[in-house]
Amino acid sequence: MRILAWNCRGAAKPAFMSSFKRLVQLHCPEICFLCETRLSGDGLGRLRRRQGRDWETYAVESQGLSGGLLILWRRGVARIDVFHNCSQQVVMVVSELEADPWVLCGVYASTDYRVRRTLWHEITNLLAQGIPTVAVGDFNCIQSADEKRGGAPFTDRIDRREFRDFVQLNGLVDLGFSGPRFTWCNNQPGGARVWERLDRAFASPDWILRFPTCRVSHLPRIASDHCPLLISTSSVSGHHSPFRFEKIWLSYPQSWDIVRDAWRVPVRGDAMRRVSRKLELTKRRLRRWNREVVGDIFRRLEGVEEEITTLQEREDLRGTLPEEDMSHLRGLLATHHSLLRQHEIFWRQKSRVQWVNEGDRNTRFFHRTTVIRRQRSMIHSLRDGSGRRVEGIADDENTTLVRPVLAEEVQEVVWALAADKAPGPDGFPPFFFRRYWGIIRGAVIEAVQCFFTQAAMPEDWKATFIMLIPKRQEEMMWDLQRASKRGSLMAVKLDMERAYDKIRWSFLRRALEAYGFHRRWIGWILGCIQGPKFSILVNGTPSVFFESTMGLQQGCPLSPYLFIICSDILSRALQRACASRELESYVSAPGAGPVSHLLFADDCLLLSRARVSEARVLRRVLADYCAASGQRINFTKSAIQFSPSTESRVRQKIRSILQMPEQEGTLVYLGVPITGRRLRVAECSGLVQRVESRLEGWRASSLSMMGRLTLVRSVLGSMPVYLMANTVVPKTTLLKIERLLRSFLWGSHGGGRGVHLVAWERVCRPTSEGGLGVQSLLERRETLIARHAARFLLEPYGLWSRVMATRYGRGSPEVARRGRRISFMWREIGRYLPTVLAHTRWLMGDGRTIVVTDDPWVDTIPLRYWPTTVDFEAAVGLRVCDLLAPGRAEWDVDRLHQLFGAHLAERILSLPVPGCEGPDVRVWSTSCRASVRLGDLARVIQCEHESGWDGAWIWRSRLHPRAALFLWKVMWDRLPTRAVLSRRGLGIPAECGACGADESVDHALFGCFWARQTWQWTGIPEEVWRERRLFLQMIRQWLASPRTCQEAIRATCTAHQIWLARNARTFGERRMSPSGTRGGAGFVIRDPHSRVVAAGGCRLFDTSVPAAELRAAWAGLCHARRVLRASSIILEGDSSTVIGWIRRESTDHPLIRNIRMMVRDVVAFEAKHVFREANGAADWVAAYAAHHSGYALWAGERELPLALREILYFDVLGCIRTRVV
Repeated sequence: MRILAWNCRGAAKPAFMSSFKRLVQLHCPEICFLCETRLSGDGLGRLRRRQGRDWETYAVESQGLSGGLLILWRRGVARIDVFHNCSQQVVMVVSELEADPWVLCGVYASTDYRVRRTLWHEITNLLAQGIPTVAVGDFNCIQSADEKRGGAPFTDRIDRREFRDFVQLNGLVDLGFSGPRFTWCNNQPGGARVWERLDRAFASPDWILRFPTCRVSHLPRIASDHCPLLISTSSVSGHHSPFRFEKIWLSYPQSWDIVRDAWRVPVRGDAMRRVSRKLELTKRRLRRWNREVVGDIFRRLEGVEEEITTLQEREDLRGTLPEEDMSHLRGLLATHHSLLRQHEIFWRQKSRVQWVNEGDRNTRFFHRTTVIRRQRSMIHSLRDGSGRRVEGIADDENTTLVRPVLAEEVQEVVWALAADKAPGPDGFPPFFFRRYWGIIRGAVIEAVQCFFTQAAMPEDWKATFIMLIPKRQEEMMWDLQRASKRGSLMAVKLDMERAYDKIRWSFLRRALEAYGFHRRWIGWILGCIQGPKFSILVNGTPSVFFESTMGLQQGCPLSPYLFIICSDILSRALQRACASRELESYVSAPGAGPVSHLLFADDCLLLSRARVSEARVLRRVLADYCAASGQRINFTKSAIQFSPSTESRVRQKIRSILQMPEQEGTLVYLGVPITGRRLRVAECSGLVQRVESRLEGWRASSLSMMGRLTLVRSVLGSMPVYLMANTVVPKTTLLKIERLLRSFLWGSHGGGRGVHLVAWERVCRPTSEGGLGVQSLLERRETLIARHAARFLLEPYGLWSRVMATRYGRGSPEVARRGRRISFMWREIGRYLPTVLAHTRWLMGDGRTIVVTDDPWVDTIPLRYWPTTVDFEAAVGLRVCDLLAPGRAEWDVDRLHQLFGAHLAERILSLPVPGCEGPDVRVWSTSCRASVRLGDLARVIQCEHESGWDGAWIWRSRLHPRAALFLWKVMWDRLPTRAVLSRRGLGIPAECGACGADESVDHALFGCFWARQTWQWTGIPEEVWRERRLFLQMIRQWLASPRTCQEAIRATCTAHQIWLARNARTFGERRMSPSGTRGGAGFVIRDPHSRVVAAGGCRLFDTSVPAAELRAAWAGLCHARRVLRASSIILEGDSSTVIGWIRRESTDHPLIRNIRMMVRDVVAFEAKHVFREANGAADWVAAYAAHHSGYALWAGERELPLALREILYFDVLGCIRTRVV
């Protein structure tokens, strides 16, 4: 189906009709949504008549010259039921032939954000119904800066924040677009022109699962300042997908026979070609077996569910089933369970999600950001600073490289591959080779060893699929306001075009030969990379293969190392130019080391004086390197940054020589803004937007809280770490991200904010202190700043440490220079230098650096702080080397006793004698290493939290992750019971819905009579489940022993099921089927004395919630009038929408007209809205009809089921029924 949505800005203007007809002819939409038609009365009628008889229409008239909505749909294509409209939206149910209904919401949001709040609230209530929904139209608001161009700078105003919150809390997913980026333009000339993306399409995750291939196209902006949107719910044409080995096949024993028989077939050729042909034969046989035996898992699942439903309905009607049917039903249930398992495996393999395994198990999430080195110099050989040739690779290293490959090494590599990674054109992923290794082992090892003999690879082994993905936006530079008083400087940031793809193989060969690699090893490398074939996947369909003539393959494990070797050529050329004084390197401070260039990944930064002569040298070096290597500089993306003292004339000449633009703004290198001041919140907005974007993508998945917790721990919480590890991120930015993570973790229900049951501070504690192990971003920020201080102290010979020590520390790492002209980051690092210094000590080398009394070298504290009566006055100022005997490499025993006394002298004499192990080294006290782990640093920086609970035992146990998370909530007494929610001020009575007592966690799990009956039925002793504290103690005790571990699991699962049953009783009184297409309509008729005269209901298919409410009202009125001949009727319903339709005269729904005609002759009729809690009996009847009988009718109280009579009994007594939010 195709939907056209367009803000036409007036449907009465002459240009509209011709443009609209053209759009309909070109794109053939089935539904058209027009907003801001500015039509009413006769004008609306004329437009309807001009559409012809093939179209049906529904309109909301404009208010004066503003607003107006119009829906048009083709007759016979689908059934459209409009059940809500207002000036900002039209909501309709779309029921296609033999398909489940879904909701289309046409939006025309007000320009006043206060009015838009009503729209957000209405759509939120709509989404709470759980029906697949898509909202499309003009939202009159943007979310981020990249959705606007021109005009005033983007600011994060309240209306935009509310719009983002509305999208995030409801889990809506932006369907994206193709075509122009912006959908609205003010059409003003020059600098006053503004573009924004105001029109878009959002969908609920269920709608996306229903239409996974949907597309949104931005059509040309004609006859309006808004682009029309075309939403297609399905692909234009089918496609032929390449073969993929499905993981679900592993669950079939027949797959082993197929693979074994295929690999036993004798084939000709060398070992590598034999493997290729056997894989091709395996592929053909698996395809035929899948088509003939396995079949379509989705259709099989639907068929089994239909059979189960039929047998269970037959059992409900007859009370029992014959033994043959019962046996068949048990077999169907087992088959259904197996198919569901295969269904889960199928989608897990397709989604490539690696952070979830076996039902929310907290597994490792593989972050593989291959950051590769780029750009260095070219020459035919490598030489050092003295001009001597550097061979690079020693003979013994070459001998190791070219030794024969062992079978164990081949198997080790196979097992090291990520099992579920996307396969190549052959369709066999790594887990295929692992699972069938016993069958294919010999052939695969022989093929690999054959390659190392021939140094040639079959063409099909080097074939690769290329998947086209949307390119990210260009990197931006922001304002850099930093001057230099030591002369003019320039920073040249280079961008290489497709750096991997441009490397010449001849250049790589010469570089490897210059390093001295063995010719046989070079042949192996070139045999792997030369002559690859590629096929582009377009919507899953591969194109014709084509061959490459240069370049390194992205994703190949060899490529990063080979690219480093090629890039090192450019680095050496720049170093040689600096050595010959053609270039003057950047020196940050007197005595600091020179820096001429920084190379990492796709970023290359050249630093030099802003001189015309040096620009010519840079141009020559870059040109020589590009000519030899094949690299090409993208001059439009490269940029030059000058210091403020550079003259404009010099700037112009340098720009002309290098052919690069001058970038005004903050220099961004490796994704980190480089400024002479602290980062501003606005400069970090991109980080917040990336987290929001990732959250929006994950909301399309059906994630339990355990799945969301795994994501927060492993992925989302680590996204800001890279920036925090390299600069000081504002606390406000991190608080915004933590707010997003909190909302994501606790979820949203029906569009509302999820209840944060446990304080975020507790969640961020380690599991050993009762938390969930989520790292607090603010605490991590402090730890990462302290790590810079630790690196400064423990790595004094690194480039960064030497520059900082020379610039700020005046050569002494312990002295943090204070003053106004120091960087903000150094000031932050200085805060942690004393703390980090107190946790370091010295390991002796030559003893020339360590001060005897002031440095910790004997123990973790300096000698002058030791609790001793010895006077160290004579040792002040001495170095450790001064304690050695003159002319001998041993301690001066007499002097040690004289200075330190007998006890301390003996302690020093037990230490190694300094002088033969290089310079002294400062190390971390606890590990005695010249580096520090973040965990050790965090324990020093952050204080321990006081907690009476040790929760680590929960997560170390064999409990299912969901059960463990449930037990953690029980431990903190934070299950969302009525008492807990009442204490939160949600206006919910604290009484239990079953017995009327206060519903605490103890009561819900152990005290309520439903819970007690369940515990008694399980046979678990009462002393275990008498109260929460004893329950937790016993579970912990049982989990500690392998013998009683199963008892702990059984008790925990019992408590979990009690909680789930409680939720089903609380929320399940009114429930649609999982597919959302099967519901029920129920009614209860009472006389003036509240006695039940009749009750009944029926099952409904392909219906929406409002339609089901209407059917229930119609069925009840028909029975009251036609069977009971009632003359006075009061209709009570819990749907305010339906009651409103019945009261209003303007609604044109057929059932509304029938209801009005029926009650026309009634003496007294009144339609009243009541809350759902007052309509529990009718809800129970509807659920019974939907899920059990399909149709029900009772003609008096004696015929009513017991459960329904209990509900009616409580109603007569006037018992309070509370609402749970």
